[in-house]
Amino acid sequence: MLAFAPRSLPRRFALPLLTLTGLFSSPGSAQELMPRLHAWRAKRAANAAASDAAFQRSRPMRPVWRAAAQLEPPANPSAASSTSPTGNREISPTGTPESGRRPITTYADLSFGFDGQTIVVADPTPREARIRRRIRVLNVSAEYPLAPRTNIAVGVPLVGQSVQFRGVSNTTLRGNGIGDVSVVVQRRSPESKRGVETGIALGLVLPTGKDTFEIGPTELPTGNGFYQPFVRLSMRKLRVPLQLFGSVNYGQGLSRTVNGERFRLPASYGGEIGFSYALGPEFTVSTSLNANRLSSPFLLDAGQNVAYLSQSLSYNSGGDTSFRATADLGLTDDSTDAFVGVSLRRTF
Repeated sequence: MLAFAPRSLPRRFALPLLTLTGLFSSPGSAQELMPRLHAWRAKRAANAAASDAAFQRSRPMRPVWRAAAQLEPPANPSAASSTSPTGNREISPTGTPESGRRPITTYADLSFGFDGQTIVVADPTPREARIRRRIRVLNVSAEYPLAPRTNIAVGVPLVGQSVQFRGVSNTTLRGNGIGDVSVVVQRRSPESKRGVETGIALGLVLPTGKDTFEIGPTELPTGNGFYQPFVRLSMRKLRVPLQLFGSVNYGQGLSRTVNGERFRLPASYGGEIGFSYALGPEFTVSTSLNANRLSSPFLLDAGQNVAYLSQSLSYNSGGDTSFRATADLGLTDDSTDAFVGVSLRRTF
């Protein structure tokens, strides 16, 4: 039987290092970029006002217009920026909101994956077989600040997937249930004078989902079945309106014994690079390219290469709620063809 489980899961679930992508993604959210964007726009407005005033002073003015011009208050960048929102309080330099209460941020990420391929099976004469996969993943997670610039997050994925075989035999495999729960602690460094921020995340994936060793012949697993510690290093260049980001990750599965035989999940590693652009105080677009090598006993071969080109659009009205729409395009044979998703973020 073909093992489609890890390939049937999106990159945020199949690779433990990316399980909590919504929480610790490198690109800054629209809410995080908002204070910088307001300051940038205020500075531009002040410069434009100063240039206009210099132009008016260079022209001969009638006394009545000169008197009117003298009544106009000068541009005040600090006053303009003081009306801007305070931004994302849980990732502010202080790490806590103004009231002193530590906020809890919740996330709900819903993803749909689509994949299809045609293979030739010799049974006994060569015949074509069509394989179609459908994936649904709802990842519910919460984030809590332990200290300034240090957060802990817990993610629980709910997985539903199906694989249909048509041609040689009409067979459908299904898998539904809870996936592997992840616990992550992340530390972010203070922003440097050049606007560079680095971070490190340490986490552990728990084998709470159904794995290959405990499912029936017509079922698909919802988890890997191994404890998997991992580390992720990230860096981003905080600029307005353009922001650059990148990250690398590494994970290692711990061995386990099944029916007297010892199994071990090989190492997984990869990276991501991309940029985000603030279209305004409310909207931010992001583009990234990520590639990972997955070594898992659930794959046909040890060490599968998956890569995705990702595009997202985030919306934040300035409050504690933001939305994001995503689209991922698979770039390798082992990658799922496409993913689309929506995310909701709420801070309490």
